[in-house]
Amino acid sequence: MRLSISTWVLAAAAVGAISFGPSGAAAQQRPVIERIRPASGPPGTQVSVLGRNLGYDSRMFLGEVELQVQERLPNRWTVLIPAGARSGSLMIRTASGTYAGPSFRVTAAPAAPQISAVEPSSGAPGSEVTLVGANFSARVAENIVFLGDRPVIVRSATPTDLRVIVPVGAQSGSFVVRVAQAGEAQSPQFTVSVGTTITRIEPPAGPPGSQITIHGTGFGSGRRDNQVFLDNARLRVRSTSSTEIVAQLPRRASTGRILVDVRNGGRAESPQVFVIQDRPSVSSVEPNSGSAGTQIIVRGGDFGRDLRVVRVTVAGQPLILRSVVPDQIIATIPNNASTGPLRVEVNGVAHDHGEFQVLAPLRVDSFTPTSGGAGTLVVLRGQGFAPRASDNHVFLGNVEQQVVSATTTELRVRVAVAPSAQFEVRTPGAAGRSRAPFIVQSTPFIASFTPHSGPIGETVTILGSNFGTSARLIRAEIGGTPMQAVSASDERVDVLVPAGARSARISITVGTQGGAVTPEDFVIEARRAVSALTPSQAFPGSEITIRGENFPTSVNVQFQGAPPVAARRISRVEIRAIVPPTAQTGTVHVLLPNSRVMDAGILTVTAAPSGVAVHTIEPQCAYTGCQAVLRGHGFSSVARHNAVRFNGGGVRVVSATASALTIVLPAAGNGRFDVDVRGAGQTQSPPFLVLQRR
Repeated sequence: MRLSISTWVLAAAAVGAISFGPSGAAAQQRPVIERIRPASGPPGTQVSVLGRNLGYDSRMFLGEVELQVQERLPNRWTVLIPAGARSGSLMIRTASGTYAGPSFRVTAAPAAPQISAVEPSSGAPGSEVTLVGANFSARVAENIVFLGDRPVIVRSATPTDLRVIVPVGAQSGSFVVRVAQAGEAQSPQFTVSVGTTITRIEPPAGPPGSQITIHGTGFGSGRRDNQVFLDNARLRVRSTSSTEIVAQLPRRASTGRILVDVRNGGRAESPQVFVIQDRPSVSSVEPNSGSAGTQIIVRGGDFGRDLRVVRVTVAGQPLILRSVVPDQIIATIPNNASTGPLRVEVNGVAHDHGEFQVLAPLRVDSFTPTSGGAGTLVVLRGQGFAPRASDNHVFLGNVEQQVVSATTTELRVRVAVAPSAQFEVRTPGAAGRSRAPFIVQSTPFIASFTPHSGPIGETVTILGSNFGTSARLIRAEIGGTPMQAVSASDERVDVLVPAGARSARISITVGTQGGAVTPEDFVIEARRAVSALTPSQAFPGSEITIRGENFPTSVNVQFQGAPPVAARRISRVEIRAIVPPTAQTGTVHVLLPNSRVMDAGILTVTAAPSGVAVHTIEPQCAYTGCQAVLRGHGFSSVARHNAVRFNGGGVRVVSATASALTIVLPAAGNGRFDVDVRGAGQTQSPPFLVLQRR
């Protein structure tokens, strides 16, 4: 039976495709439109067409109107519904025929937006304006607004009004509103006004009744156009312009912010607090003269207690402030000060006092004789001494000597029992030292020394008496080999073990006072050194290894920015330490028991890796019931948030940090610890054998 052409066309349409062209292999690759979205919309709507075998040389129609293809992908096209299109089926035409797809319903285009008014018609950047009109979208995102070339933030939207914010930097002009698929509208003219602001206040502090100048923008041109307040107290406006207001503080006022309220304009508050500061008064300065370093006491009133707002100067040079209370200031004369008037300023409010005389600095030039025993009379010569003997205090070491007489250039001093040292002279507010020491001739005595053994380069501390205070006058030897004296006090000398030294007693000779020998030998040990630090990068809680030579059994390691931590000695050539939580990138030091410090190298401290991991297990013992530390990263510092299991059984967590869990070893067995950190992840430890006590 034969079918007519019209019957064949109807049958083809019933299965969703009309095809004209060859069959066979071409028919197997015919395009198929599976779905479209959206299925309806006004002209201008973008439609996504999803299907198979759409082809790159095909054309798409809605009825007889060809559609513009905006994006062409193998299985998805994006097309635009043009003006004048009518509802119907989407058709795709290829060289082999025409194929029908789903229907698209063309709806009426929404009405164009309209703007009838802008309320208010002017405003400063940051102010809110309402655009009144019709046909706006109720969805904020579908309303695009500009003022000139500046995009405008839309705060809320209804079909009849839009609340928008005047953008910063905008110029006067019209608002333009664009509504998705509906067109755009232009508003009446909008004037961008200058906002009311306060930029600064001069001065920033002052007493009641004084005048201040307020600088800013947007002020009224007449005095009555501006109201000025300080902490709710109204100020009298003396003069005004658009950028400056001169106002007078009331007789009763308190510290607060300045508020300017402009008639028919804006309002602004000062960014800083204005301080009500009574003018300070100075009743006395003690002493009223002195050299650099002299401490003076300024007495008066209204100084306050805030050291940061007080300034004391002599001839314009600031003094070093030590303390401030309402009626007293303690300050120190700086090195570069010169004679001149003394001024006290509190919050910029000043009071001038009389002249303060800056004296020449105290100096000890020479003394005779240069050595002697207790009771020797010594004459010190120099400048800046106090003319009264009782105002001069002279010391040898920490022992005060008797001042017999004094002038401004000479002191006569009776030497008391004291160690050899430089003369130190102190007067009120000044001090000076002699260049050379006075040698008190007393035989040195060695009571003990520490350590009793060590390598070449070790520092040995010798304790006793009558060593003096000048390392240059001390001659030290070990077995006839000279040793360097690095520091000295009357009861202690520090010397270095030299290269080539052998085990022997240490002798100390002090100038012409004689010498002494240690009661036993100092034993020369093998050299101690650090050769490597691994790894060079680590995070807090991880372990580092330091290799070297002759590490003692007890040794500490100090990381940059953290207190010392105990190291675990693996052998004489290897120690290990845990990076503490506060460690920072920098040099790692090995601290030996004799206070010697060795550099181990630079460690870069990194952040802990993401996730959870157990690196090592450190048991106190391997038996059930002993405590052990699981070291790693990613743990919770709350113990109960770390769930630990061993061979399926729960393990008690005693304490926790981000890098260490202290646990109690469970029943005996060989296995791994499973750690589950709440909200962070899970991990498994290396194998571990728990032993059973017998």
